[in-house]
Amino acid sequence: MRNSEPEFSPNWYSPPGNSIVAALRQKEIATAEFAVRAQLSQSDLRALLLGSRPVDQRVANALSETVGASANYWLARQTDFESNLSKCAQSVSSKDADSFMNAFPLSEMRKLGFIDSNQKEIGSILQFFGVRSIEHWKSVYDARLQAVAFRKSTTLESEDASTLVWLREAERNASLIDCHSWDKSGFKRCLSELRSLTRNKNPEIFFPKLVEGCAEFGVALVFAKAPKACKASGATMFLNPDKAMIALSFRHLSDDHFWFSFFHEAAHLILHDKKALFLEDGSGVTEAEETEANELASEILIPKSRRAEMESLPARTKPIISFARDLGVCPGVVVGQMQFFKMIGFNQMNGLKRRFTWEQLGNSI
Repeated sequence: MRNSEPEFSPNWYSPPGNSIVAALRQKEIATAEFAVRAQLSQSDLRALLLGSRPVDQRVANALSETVGASANYWLARQTDFESNLSKCAQSVSSKDADSFMNAFPLSEMRKLGFIDSNQKEIGSILQFFGVRSIEHWKSVYDARLQAVAFRKSTTLESEDASTLVWLREAERNASLIDCHSWDKSGFKRCLSELRSLTRNKNPEIFFPKLVEGCAEFGVALVFAKAPKACKASGATMFLNPDKAMIALSFRHLSDDHFWFSFFHEAAHLILHDKKALFLEDGSGVTEAEETEANELASEILIPKSRRAEMESLPARTKPIISFARDLGVCPGVVVGQMQFFKMIGFNQMNGLKRRFTWEQLGNSI
């Protein structure tokens, strides 16, 4: 059974995208198909569904023809949203708004497309986080702030704020992915099949397949570029009891790091508490869980039964490529694991790792 509603649908203001997503799912129409009908690029479609691109006459006409209701209804839906959001923004005093907004990397959020530069900023921040006020933000994000801040401080530091922003952007992206209900056993079984995608060089090909494979078992796999102060390479959390999220930042832009991060996050879902937020930024705050996730990720990529063989590999190109081909993984994964287990230095054999570009990643999402 598929989820029929977006993950977060506030009743104080509601972007038209919430209704659009629900209507498309009810009609069993793919968002990509609607994008073609409405003559929208993928980036414009995403902005529309998340509320940062308004419903104009052309989109309203396409919605009416695709999912029903009149074009005027969809235009009115946009007007109501803007009016209600404006009321929420106006209820925040200028002093409180300035203090609140100064905590976040606003220029980066605009540059990355997380918030709309045309909106009043407090309104865009409230909409981004899906809250109606600063007090509501504190009540919703208090628990997550404690997890992100690693229990070291009660203040919102720049690194913590940037990490919260990255997590929220990942959560927004995950709300657009239609998933089956969480199936722990099925997800665990599928990981060995997903492992074969490591041999594909092009993220524009392998990432959509990876997303589809995860969604089949209740996991929304998303990519979100992290603000500079956010050091996280990945995160895992449950959005609701039936839907999990794996978020990746592609922080190091190399295939070995990407694949290990993915399987590490997948391991958290298999091994650990559904209520926990696991954030990978090198802090080591949950050392036992991190070690367990590392061990399972390594086992999936290169089984322990082949570990001795890997240890005997010389630091030369041909033997490593041959071993990787026999295992069914990319050479970069083997190099990364050899470095991880200190069989070779971190400055050795890096030429066998594939490097991605932000343009490739943008085209793959």
